[in-house]
Amino acid sequence: MSRFSVCPYCNNQMNIVNKNTSVKCAHCGNIVRVIDKKLYKNEEVPPEVAFCFTALFANITREHEGHENDFFDFFNDFLRKQNLTKKQYEYLIKFYKKESRNIFSFGHESNKNLIRRLKAVIDETCESMPMSEQENYENSVLKIIISFMKKGGEIDENENKILELYKNEFNIDEERYTSLSKVDREDKKKQKNINEIFKEIQDNLEGTISKKDFIAELILAFKRPLVIKSVSDYLKNIITIFSNETSFVEELINKISSALIREEVLFKEPVKFDFTMYRKDESFGSFVNAFCDALNDQNEIIIFENFNLANDSCKEFIRSLCRYGRVEVNTPRGVIEIKVGGEYFVFIASTSQSEFEEDLGEDICQSIKDSITISEFTFSEIEKMIKNLLSSLERKCKSELDINVLCTSDLCEYLKSIYSQTTGINGINLLLEHKIYEPLSEYKLKGKITKNSKTIITAVEDKVALLIDDDVIFLNDLNVTKASAKLVEAKKKLSSMIGLAEVKEYMTKLEDNISAQNMRKRAGMKVAPLPLNMIFTGNPGTGKTTVARIVAEYLNSLEMLSKGQFVEVSRVDLIGNHSGETAILTREKLTEALGGVLFVDEAYSLMNSKEDSYGRECLDTFIKFMEDNRENLVVIFAGYEDEIEEMLRMEPALKSRFPNVIKFEDYTAEEMYRIASNIAKENEYRIDSECYEPLIEYFESTIYKGKNPNGNGRLVRNLVENAIANQARRVVNEDECDYSLIKLKDFNIEKQKQFDLEGELSQIVGLEKVKDFIRNQYSVLKAQEKRRNFGVTADTTQSLNMIFYGNPGTGKTTVARLFAKMFKDMGMLRNGQLVECSRVDLIAEYVGQTAVKTTNVFNSVLGGVLFIDEAYSLSTGADNDFGKEAIDTLIKLMEDHRGEIVVILAGYTKEMNEFLKVNSGLESRFPIRLEFQDYNVKELTEIFSKMLDSRGFKIEESAMNLAIEKIEFLKKKETAQSGNGRMIRNLIDEIIRNQSNRIANADELVANEANLITTSDIGKKFETENSDFDYEKVFENIIGLENVKQYIRMLAARIKIINERKKLGLIVNDEQSLHMIFEGNPGTGKTMMARIVADMLYKLGVISTNKLVETDRAGLVAPYVGQTAIKTTEKVKEAFNGVLFIDEAYSLSQGGSGDFGKEAIDTLVKLMDDNRDKLVVILAGYTKEMGEFLEVNSGLVSRFPNIIEFKDYTVDELIKIAYKMYEKNGYKLTDEAIWKLQVILCTAKQDTRFGNGRFVRNVFEHSLNNQALRLSKEQNMNAESLMSILPEDLD
Repeated sequence: MSRFSVCPYCNNQMNIVNKNTSVKCAHCGNIVRVIDKKLYKNEEVPPEVAFCFTALFANITREHEGHENDFFDFFNDFLRKQNLTKKQYEYLIKFYKKESRNIFSFGHESNKNLIRRLKAVIDETCESMPMSEQENYENSVLKIIISFMKKGGEIDENENKILELYKNEFNIDEERYTSLSKVDREDKKKQKNINEIFKEIQDNLEGTISKKDFIAELILAFKRPLVIKSVSDYLKNIITIFSNETSFVEELINKISSALIREEVLFKEPVKFDFTMYRKDESFGSFVNAFCDALNDQNEIIIFENFNLANDSCKEFIRSLCRYGRVEVNTPRGVIEIKVGGEYFVFIASTSQSEFEEDLGEDICQSIKDSITISEFTFSEIEKMIKNLLSSLERKCKSELDINVLCTSDLCEYLKSIYSQTTGINGINLLLEHKIYEPLSEYKLKGKITKNSKTIITAVEDKVALLIDDDVIFLNDLNVTKASAKLVEAKKKLSSMIGLAEVKEYMTKLEDNISAQNMRKRAGMKVAPLPLNMIFTGNPGTGKTTVARIVAEYLNSLEMLSKGQFVEVSRVDLIGNHSGETAILTREKLTEALGGVLFVDEAYSLMNSKEDSYGRECLDTFIKFMEDNRENLVVIFAGYEDEIEEMLRMEPALKSRFPNVIKFEDYTAEEMYRIASNIAKENEYRIDSECYEPLIEYFESTIYKGKNPNGNGRLVRNLVENAIANQARRVVNEDECDYSLIKLKDFNIEKQKQFDLEGELSQIVGLEKVKDFIRNQYSVLKAQEKRRNFGVTADTTQSLNMIFYGNPGTGKTTVARLFAKMFKDMGMLRNGQLVECSRVDLIAEYVGQTAVKTTNVFNSVLGGVLFIDEAYSLSTGADNDFGKEAIDTLIKLMEDHRGEIVVILAGYTKEMNEFLKVNSGLESRFPIRLEFQDYNVKELTEIFSKMLDSRGFKIEESAMNLAIEKIEFLKKKETAQSGNGRMIRNLIDEIIRNQSNRIANADELVANEANLITTSDIGKKFETENSDFDYEKVFENIIGLENVKQYIRMLAARIKIINERKKLGLIVNDEQSLHMIFEGNPGTGKTMMARIVADMLYKLGVISTNKLVETDRAGLVAPYVGQTAIKTTEKVKEAFNGVLFIDEAYSLSQGGSGDFGKEAIDTLVKLMDDNRDKLVVILAGYTKEMGEFLEVNSGLVSRFPNIIEFKDYTVDELIKIAYKMYEKNGYKLTDEAIWKLQVILCTAKQDTRFGNGRFVRNVFEHSLNNQALRLSKEQNMNAESLMSILPEDLD
């Protein structure tokens, strides 16, 4: 792309291509420089190559604090060697100083662009050069960049990235880059002979450390491959060291390595692999990644500790490298080959040589030339090392303090007596530095020691004494005095902190314990090691970090720490981006804290799960380091209590190393007010007394059980600081005011509105039982609030998790919102949000993801109410369903976060009862059960009015009457899924659509009609599908049963009259029962008439469907206790909005005293009362038995006022029935057959078991079989013969 800019010489437009760094102006011919899309005169800005170097050097400098002067000197010398004008030189100096301090520059992208610009200018410079000269030029540029980097010490990760960019851009392969490094190394080595280098290192070590033989052997081991080239084809050398004092050996290797790096024989510090971290088979991959990283970083000394603890895969990996210099490893990307090339392998083993040989391999151990064993230090060796240290102290005092000091043999003996194998000679060195040299420095500073003073340092009765001329000063006393002052200061800080009673008590006990151990030590008694590692649990802002700093001061003043520094870290400081890096980062921070206190905030985040390999690597490093330095490091973990406990469960080895667990309770409202006053006082302000009650009320609203991200103390500090800022804005506009007074309006907090329970309940229609429960629960919360105000402590803890039973649209979600608001306003929940979810929000598609998904949803609702609608759908019963995982996860989370959340499950009654059986823990965790009954017509009408009003509409009186009729009609037709409030919402949506369509097409419309609902908007025909029930037409095909027909005519007429009276607004008696009893023998048409009654009631609008559910005793009575009520309820609900027909109903009472039939009757009676407008029940049976049945339950007679007798059919009626039956099916009776049928019927009627219509049907079916058998024997059949039923067919 190109753009137009103005030439700085002639002000004419120039066409600039984006990639150009300089361009010639077509108008004036001058060369114009392009920098950052701006144009400069060529003489004003430096050459491109110098500019690129400057920008690159500035980026490198920015990453290194403390080396600015070294970098600038190099840069300045570099510029002076360039052919620059004064303006160009000044431009670059100014640019370098600005950019090297610019912390907002984006380093990597900037470096990438600079390397590309450098490539462009070098290509332009070398365009006419031969290839060899061009490579030399590129190499010289690279050497300049590397030389500049080394001014900041060892090349770090960011600088390596720059070198990689350069190598990639200039196509420099590893061989060429390595040859450059080797040439550079060889040049350095030539400056000093190898033998001279190692001789100097050995002399320095022997001057300070005993074990000359060991030092000599170790020096020889590192020197061997540099002199004898055939030590190993693959490695520089394999060294084995057998010693229990691993820290001493490590320190010695590090000193040798540092010296060789200074001489540029080596270039990288050693890297260590401790196989205590790679004991498990699954850690092999982590080890391989870490080892490859070490090889890629060109680490030249690789130390292996505790090789005997390595897993078999790690052991075989190392054996292969030692034998063959390479190893093949299976990875997800295939088989990869790993090679070594010139490294030192150093094994530090605490096992015996024979055991080590078994682990590494006998053949490998026999080929090792440098196998060194170091014994424990003897007293004479310890004495020699201490004397060397004292001599070093004398020389240091002379060179740095310019005083002559003499250390006596008594001092040497005292130091020998306190020597510890754990801290070793390093511990003595630290003591000399901090407990002797630093006090001497103070005395010199104060002029109490002069150059001519005769100064002797000795020890008297376990005390270090300083003899200055004739004065005797005990340095222990001096230290104690200073320590006492520090201790007093630490105590003062802790006591000034508000609250924290448990923390203060712990610190007092800790001080007493330390004092007791010191007294035992002075008495020559055994001293028990004090476990000082701690865990601080509690919410943010409760003072954990502040107390941790005070703990560091406490322990330092009590001489429990060798240095006393306080190092604060979190996950981001310890966890790396690739395997192996975590251990390095963690060890760095632990080493930095050695001798002091390491504070890990949000420590639980170090290991997020058992599968978190980086977290495990971090904790394994912690465990090993803490074990190795138990007397010289204190670690404090801090975080939420539950999360810390979970981390300790995942890594049990940690728990024993943190015996001290201190809980930081949230501040009370009163304590928060005192903190606010103190913060104001610190800033020379004071809080107006009128603020007390509003602030207390505000602070109380921020306190709740469980996690509290508000921050307690942090919240208070933020509140006060904001108030101070608001006060400043206020006083500017006031003529006379108190500049130090913070008033209530400065805090900008609104007075909390009192929760208006009755006001909230008034918005809810119906649900009186639910409202009563809410009122009771409110009383419990209100009583607890009053107890709290009086300072009375009483445990009223209760589980508030609930189950809402009921059909959709019955107000469950509305009530859940009310609970959420009430619990928040009453201080039970912190934010009171209501989150609705269902199965799809909790259950995932793959194994293991459901727990994660459920946990994420649950955690997002903490402090509020989780409402799970249709909760029963979590359990489908399928074997491969993940619903059980969601339920189990939910139960565990509820237990872990008790008091922090309320969970409400909702769904149909039957399904929810079945759901509770899925997990035994569900029922006990949801003690509150609320049933949401369906709304009646009156309540639905009230909901209709409220909903219509809330949407801004008005309704005519006539339209309202019509709407009520429609609601009544819809109520009768509603189902569990479509009824209640949702039905009303859908009705209103339909009415509003009708009204909108009407006014949109109206020619003339006045303003007050725009939101008016009229009768035409309600809808016209909705009463029934066919309000004129033609029963006479139905009766035409029914033989006999005149009394039954007459009853149905009367019933239909009565219902019609009731409907007409309703339309005219007259009084209507809706209480009359429609339940019936059909008495009579079998086969008298009872079931047939029940179907006709169901159809009639449906068409007359009494019931919403014409379904007839037929059942008997077997369909209602169960064989076991408690199941009959359930079975009866299910069958009754099946018949809702229709007719339930119970045949042989009397059998429900004929089972005897232990029978469950009575339970079925009682359940039936209750359900009939509760669902009067949804159900018509017809009982059928023999006349005598039904009379006896009605006497079983006194409530039956009043509930079944309509008893209709079905008389037996006469012979003539039975003949007519038979005739119709034959005719309907394409048959006809001959006259002789009719006469014979009459004889059969007259005879059969004499039997008490005569079946009426059923007997006729049996005769009919039997006659067809006989006719078929007869005709099968005839050859010729015609239509007449096929249709005729003869007398013999009736036999």
